Amino acid sequence: MRVVGEIPHPVYKITLFLYQDRWTIQIANGPYQFRTSMMQVAGLESIEEIHQFINEPFLLQARDLFAQIHQMTQGRVTEIIAIPD
Repeated sequence: MRVVGEIPHPVYKITLFLYQDRWTIQIANGPYQFRTSMMQVAGLESIEEIHQFINEPFLLQARDLFAQIHQMTQGRVTEIIAIPD
């Protein structure tokens, strides 16, 4: 897998990877990150098409996912801290 580009964004670090015929999009926000992968198919063959794929509704869903990951992580940390020795 190799890095083929980044998409500038004021909040997220968005990195594009390509391995054989599969794109991987990595989105990082502070201590959290997630990746999603998809095959190179018609309409998703070039870096420009991937840029168009990552639109505002996609990034709003990413924001919600990061909020869920943060809530889940912080909830678990709180549980561990509250467990008596």
